[in-house]
Amino acid sequence: MLSWTVRPAQLTELPLCAGILEAAARNLQARGESLWPHSAMTVERLTAQYPPASFRLGWLGGQAAATMVLLAADPDFWPDALVGEALYLHKLGVPPEFQGQGLAQLMLEAAVSEARAEGCTFLRLDTTWNRPKLRAIYEQFGFEVRGRKVVHGYDVALYELRV
Repeated sequence: MLSWTVRPAQLTELPLCAGILEAAARNLQARGESLWPHSAMTVERLTAQYPPASFRLGWLGGQAAATMVLLAADPDFWPDALVGEALYLHKLGVPPEFQGQGLAQLMLEAAVSEARAEGCTFLRLDTTWNRPKLRAIYEQFGFEVRGRKVVHGYDVALYELRV
């Protein structure tokens, strides 16, 4: 079994994060399941949305194999949340060549561990409402739907997991 680790991405590794997300977005688009516009998965566009320190990389046998963003606050989607009660997961991605190995689950487990280490009660995320396969992944992991809303023109399901 190859070694697996998840850690914060270094500034010099942000292109790896963007590349993983872009590859995942292209793969979804090719299957007719667009989630993010792959053109928006550049370092410049991503770091305009998320602080560089929020990116995490999952490493499998020394290769960058997955990425995600963890935020301490997410006022657009969770405006009434108390500071420090949750971490907020965004942009979980696994490139096609690493899919089917359970890496998304391992990334979710790492996010739970980090939320616990930060003293949070919850791990939260949002995802497009009309993505049943993706929603099923989160629900099978234990996330529960906490609402539905439209944010920035996107109809989303809000999910929460007690950690």
